[in-house]
Amino acid sequence: MKAAHRVISSYAVKDVDARISLLESAASTCPAAFNVYNALGYSWLEKGEQARACDAFRKAIEQHPDDKAGYCDLAYAYLAGHEEELAVSYFRKAIEVDASAAADLRQDPRLTSLLSKILG
Repeated sequence: MKAAHRVISSYAVKDVDARISLLESAASTCPAAFNVYNALGYSWLEKGEQARACDAFRKAIEQHPDDKAGYCDLAYAYLAGHEEELAVSYFRKAIEVDASAAADLRQDPRLTSLLSKILG
């Protein structure tokens, strides 16, 4: 429960370093806490640390392999790093895990040019 509170509290923390510290504390307390690694990954992306963001998103996938969010988040991190093929493969994996991901991706204007590759 303590880890979940830290994750929720992190959303109000503006300072990215403080947010990362709070989220890392939550992850060490309870690695399976919902959204801890996803939030940590986006914080690392905000800081410009793509490799660390990808590591966090991979941990999210390890903890919750049946949740499309980790796969989509990792795909977005790869897209931010201009690694289009890796992004496409993780978007496809998200759809394999949860078919509703396809509808989510169709709604994202950032993906207009990639939809044919993602959806086949």
